[in-house]
Amino acid sequence: MNRASNPGNLFLFGEHAVVYGKPAIIASVDLRVRCQIKSLPEKEIKISSRELGNAVLKRHKRDRKDLFILLDLCKDILSQFKIQKGVELKIESDIPVASGLSSSSAVLCSILSGLSKLFKLNIPNKDYYNYLIKYQRVIHGGRASGVEIISSAQGGFNYISFKPGLKIKKLGDFPFRVVIGDTGIKTKTSKTVKEFIPKLIKKRPLFTKRCFNKIEELTKEGLKSILEGDILKIGKLMTENQKILAKLGLSHPKLDRGVNVALEAGAYGAKLSGKGQGGVMLALVNKDSQKRVAKAIKRAGLKVIQTKIGVTGVK
Repeated sequence: MNRASNPGNLFLFGEHAVVYGKPAIIASVDLRVRCQIKSLPEKEIKISSRELGNAVLKRHKRDRKDLFILLDLCKDILSQFKIQKGVELKIESDIPVASGLSSSSAVLCSILSGLSKLFKLNIPNKDYYNYLIKYQRVIHGGRASGVEIISSAQGGFNYISFKPGLKIKKLGDFPFRVVIGDTGIKTKTSKTVKEFIPKLIKKRPLFTKRCFNKIEELTKEGLKSILEGDILKIGKLMTENQKILAKLGLSHPKLDRGVNVALEAGAYGAKLSGKGQGGVMLALVNKDSQKRVAKAIKRAGLKVIQTKIGVTGVK
């Protein structure tokens, strides 16, 4: 039995705009998906997970349509590397599903990590994007930047841009503390990425363009502030990013409540992360304010997670 794990992610800057070519800053978070994997003599793929359910692919027939993408990933990798065996996987996750913490990317990465370890494929972390982006796009309804794959595979803090071409700037290690507030409101990424934002662009193209351009400015300022270690400025810029996301209709009253109480309790900055319209928000804090901010977010009705960001990718 081989084991692999990969972290979820939080967006410090740039979610949604990154799907349209703008840069983003994303950090891995110390909540992981773990995959146990072993080979089977027959060409059969079995997946079991307390969080995701169970699925089997046998003789090209799937018994679970909602997990087809995971079965297809295994099948495609085995075929690509001409492996004449099957696999059995057990997947466990610390990451709340459909919350904006990139659980789907972490699952994809952990499966690829497990297959690579089991069959000694030696797939480099930097190549995970190329292997997995097509599956991520299916999960997100056809649109996805794939930055979450990069972060989950490589870990740490990353500034990712796409013009001209994909560029990844690793930002180093930073002792940032965060408090995550989970609204408990589950929304599919495809709802906001495939449906909501494209409709908004069609209805209000100039407004959306201005918002994405402003997010790009904030992301670039955020990069400068992170490299300078200016945590006060980072927090201020994150909060400005949140205001624009709210203007775009991507926030939610419960997210707004979490952000507001976090700022009142002394957080440097706070914003939603990921798809929005539910899911999670994060507050940037220091050691002295972390517990106070966590209590405030909990009193506001959100589930609190205190954790680290910028952690190792593939394990």
